[in-house]
Amino acid sequence: MADNAIHLRMTRSTITLVALAAIGAATGTAQRVTPALLEARETPKADTTLTLHAGDRDLVAELRVPSGKGSHPLVIVIHGGCWVTKFADARYMYPLAEALRTNGFATWTISYRRADENGGGWPGTFLDVRAAAEQVRQLAPRYHLDLARVIATGHSAGAHLALWLASQRKLPDSSGVKADRTSLRIAAVVAIDGPGDLAPANQGITQICGGPVLEQLLGGVPSSNPERWRNASPAEWLPLGVPQAMVRGGLDWRMATLGPEAGTMSSYARRAYTSGDSAWVVMSDSTSHFTMLDPQQPAFAVLLRAMQDALTALKRGR
Repeated sequence: MADNAIHLRMTRSTITLVALAAIGAATGTAQRVTPALLEARETPKADTTLTLHAGDRDLVAELRVPSGKGSHPLVIVIHGGCWVTKFADARYMYPLAEALRTNGFATWTISYRRADENGGGWPGTFLDVRAAAEQVRQLAPRYHLDLARVIATGHSAGAHLALWLASQRKLPDSSGVKADRTSLRIAAVVAIDGPGDLAPANQGITQICGGPVLEQLLGGVPSSNPERWRNASPAEWLPLGVPQAMVRGGLDWRMATLGPEAGTMSSYARRAYTSGDSAWVVMSDSTSHFTMLDPQQPAFAVLLRAMQDALTALKRGR
């Protein structure tokens, strides 16, 4: 019943997304989409690559720009991998980034130190994501990027970090990671199959990722450092003041089996909508955590439409 309440608030375009998701599930190929498959997919070379230095790590970021003069909307693409190094890195997001480029979006695919790397966790991981996002300022004039139309998107753990980028202006000064007024403003978020509310998601994420990765990221359980968990959790800072599309896939369906308060994307969207934000849920391919990232799969059309709807919602809000 709670999910239905959100669906009743959807626009006509979002209802179309639900239909597309059903078509994708019915007609998609049998090939299982994995990070390794996406990493092996050949993609054109990026228009430019920057190496950002973070402690003893070099973090690579890639810019892809559509054809034409611009001004181009920009999508900051953030990879997942349970906030640790053993699962995946930015390479599995390259096919997504390239497909968005061919559909009119400039893409900035970033990297960051994970919780199990030197300098990662709190606050290093978060500062890396912000620093990488800020780098587009120096690229904007040359590549005709529209910094008033910046969408943050991320998959899995990256979905959390994309929402966090949009929330950081609301953090208290005492957090040590609050963005100042001159920082790049995130204008919309498309969160792909990942949490926006960390403490309720902790148990499920621990089961799914095979260990207490959120506790590793934040240096303890929620009760031991509540302020850190609060500062890292976008749900605690609603309303964010930007359109937010929550694209549900296999991870969120697994989370939902733990109960209605398990930190699912639907519960986050409900809170965001109630707070006054433009927020909606998009039902994607629930059979896989990665299928919607593959441009060769029908489910990708669901994700692309969510991106386009976020851009439309941004225009309406101007």
